[in-house]
Amino acid sequence: MYEAVRSDRNLYSKNLIEAQDEVADMRRKFGIASHQITQLKDEITTKDQALSSEIHEKADREKDIDKLKNEAKLIERKLTISEEQQKQLRGQISKLNYIIGKSADEIEKLKKDY
Repeated sequence: MYEAVRSDRNLYSKNLIEAQDEVADMRRKFGIASHQITQLKDEITTKDQALSSEIHEKADREKDIDKLKNEAKLIERKLTISEEQQKQLRGQISKLNYIIGKSADEIEKLKKDY
């Protein structure tokens, strides 16, 4: 009976040591996992900040693009207006040249008559 108790004690002692080793291993793995989780959280925070910065920068660029588009439209309108004015002025020049030509003809006619 003493041998049976001693055998059981040795078996339980061996099981206890194995369980303690497993607990130590699990604690070590838990510490590593906890450290990795902390690193990943920090990485996520950093990436979130970078993403936020990129989103803000993109919004600024879109505003700049819209502003430039509006300026381009304004310049196109001014160009169209200038082209119309140029056509009108060319028409007026043609009319004035025609009037000058007629007047020159009349002057020549009057000179002949005098």
